[in-house]
Amino acid sequence: MKPSRLVFLERANASTHDMAVLTAKAPATLDELIVRLQSSASAGCQRGCEWVPAGIAVRPEMQKSGAWVPAG
Repeated sequence: MKPSRLVFLERANASTHDMAVLTAKAPATLDELIVRLQSSASAGCQRGCEWVPAGIAVRPEMQKSGAWVPAG
């Protein structure tokens, strides 16, 4: 399973997105993706990054004893 992170951004204006899902093969690569995303939200979300559309909720879960439960 690839490491992943949910990223919540503060709104700079009405056209910016609030949340992105980042995935990478290694945790260090996730750190690089976050820095790139913070530098430029529009250009930083490329490979390994997907914007969550407005009105959609994302809740991290993990499988425990065969059932999906909230993570953390």
